[in-house]
Amino acid sequence: MEDTVPGPEGAEIVPPQGNIVLADDEELILTLLSKLFPRFAPGKTVHALKDAESAMTAIDLITADLKQELSLIVSDGSMPPSNIHGLKFYQQVREKGLSEVPFILQTGDHVTKDELDESGASTDPLFKLLQKPVSLSALKETVNALLAVRAEIEKTGWQD
Repeated sequence: MEDTVPGPEGAEIVPPQGNIVLADDEELILTLLSKLFPRFAPGKTVHALKDAESAMTAIDLITADLKQELSLIVSDGSMPPSNIHGLKFYQQVREKGLSEVPFILQTGDHVTKDELDESGASTDPLFKLLQKPVSLSALKETVNALLAVRAEIEKTGWQD
């Protein structure tokens, strides 16, 4: 049963449910992450997808539902067959107005400062680049840190 909170004039409001979108074309990594994230972020629903297009569709569906909240996106650096680089995917997410959603980019590719600057990621407090291989402790610390930053920004207001 969902928890509810009192709303205006006694109506009950169902708080938003948290969702994490994982996008990675490597089946083994996707499987591992989808098993770990419920431990890293208890109570969140994990959506594991094999490419950026599927991930964007999931993001659109989640954000269209007012009872849902998009809590975190974790993306691989490049995902065949579309070959959308993780930074391009990041830009697409931000262009949808989702500046409040933490975004972790995991990649084995070299990412330059210029690429980070051009995408806007270098100045985004809710973006983190992790070079593969990523240790589980580093991933967990990053998730916790980004969710804490998001909570703090929500208290003080967004600075878009």
